[in-house]
Amino acid sequence: MPGHVSTKRFYIFDGTWCDRSSPGKPTILSSIVDIIQGKGREIRYFPGPGTRKGLAEKYIGGGLGRGIKTQIIEAIDHLVTNYSPGDEIVFICFSRGAYTGRSVVGFLDRLGIPECNKDVLHMLYDTYTSGQLRQRGVADHLRVKYKCRQVHVQALICVDTVGSLDIPYSGIYGVFKIIFPFIKKQDFMETNVSSVVQRMRHALALHEYRGSFEPTMMHVPENRGHVLQQVWFLGSHADIGRDRETGSLGDIILAWILQQLQDIPGMTFKEELLRVRFPRSSNPICAISDADRHDWVHDPIKRSKTGIWHLLGTKTRQPGKYAKSGMVTNEWIHPTVRIRNYGMGTHDPVIKGYSHVTEPNGRVFWESGNMHNGGGSSNEVLRVPEAPWGDLEAYLLGIELE
Repeated sequence: MPGHVSTKRFYIFDGTWCDRSSPGKPTILSSIVDIIQGKGREIRYFPGPGTRKGLAEKYIGGGLGRGIKTQIIEAIDHLVTNYSPGDEIVFICFSRGAYTGRSVVGFLDRLGIPECNKDVLHMLYDTYTSGQLRQRGVADHLRVKYKCRQVHVQALICVDTVGSLDIPYSGIYGVFKIIFPFIKKQDFMETNVSSVVQRMRHALALHEYRGSFEPTMMHVPENRGHVLQQVWFLGSHADIGRDRETGSLGDIILAWILQQLQDIPGMTFKEELLRVRFPRSSNPICAISDADRHDWVHDPIKRSKTGIWHLLGTKTRQPGKYAKSGMVTNEWIHPTVRIRNYGMGTHDPVIKGYSHVTEPNGRVFWESGNMHNGGGSSNEVLRVPEAPWGDLEAYLLGIELE
C-alpha cells in the first residue's frame, strides 16, 4: 500500500488466572509487554481465563476456560479492522493462552482475514471449530464470499500449551465422562499451522507431572520442519511461565523468547529494562568450565502434583516421544538442563530415563534407550539434540560463549 507505514502487531494471551494488571500472579508475558514497547508497534494483551471479578468467574471461568472464544473473536476482529498489507503479526502465548493464540492462527490458516462484522465472524469461527472448513470447497467458497485476505504470521511463540478446555477427563475426573456426557471436551482443531507461520516456537516444561497438563505438541510436515523449534526447559508448568521474585527459571524462558523475537527484522527492545531484569549480563561467565557458578539454575522446581492434582492423574513428559506419521516435532533440550543436571531433588535425574552424551565434534545429545510409544517396545536409542545458545539469550543470562 503506497505511503503505508507497516506496524508490528503483537497479540499476547496469558494463562489461567494470570493478569498483568493484578500483582498476585504475574507471568513473564507481562514483562514482555513492557520490554517490546516501541514506535510502530501495537500490543494487544489478553488476560487469562478466570481473571474477571467474582469467585464463580474465578473457579468456573478459570477451571473451564470460559471466555476463550470471546478473546479469539476479539483478536480476529481487531485484525479485520486494523490490519493493512505489510503489517507484521506476532503471537506470544502461555498455557491456556497458547490454546487461544493457536486457535486464532488456525483460523487465519484456514480462511485468512475476512471482511465482515462480529456476528458473521462468530458464524465463521463456529464453522471452523466444527471442522466444516476441511470439507471440499467450503473454505474456498467462504474466502470468496467474505473477501478473505491471506496473511503471514511472523512468529507464533507459545509457552507450555495446555491443549484442552472444560473438565479434565483424567484421574478421578474421568467419572465426568459418565456423569456429564453432555459436556463436550474442546480440543485443538489444528496442531500444524505452518503454512502461514514463518517461525513456530514452543517452550515446554520438563518437570510438569499433572495428567491434565499434558503438552499439546506442534507438528509440521517434514518439508516444513525448518519453521518449527520446540525446546524443553527446567521446571514445572508454573516455573516456566510465572514471574517469581527469584526469577531464575522464568528468566531462562524470558531470555529465550526475546532471542526468538530478535530474529524478526527490525525488532528492538527497551535496553534499560533489560539491564534491570538481567543483571547477570554485566558479568558474563563461561558456559561450561565455570558451571558451578551458575547458581541461578538451581532454584527449587515447584512440585505441581500436590493436593487435588494427585487425584487428576499423573504423567511423565518424555522428550522426543510425540511423533506422528509423516510429521516432525523438532524437539531440543535447552543447555541449562545440562548445567543443572538434576531434577527436583539433587539426587533426582534431571530427565528421568535420559542421559546426555557429547560427540567428538562437541555436539550434545540426550539419549533414551526405550522407544516405547504406545505401539510396542524397541531397543532403538532415541536421541534429542541440545539446543544451541542464542547470542542474546546467552548475554542476558550472563553466559560467555566459548
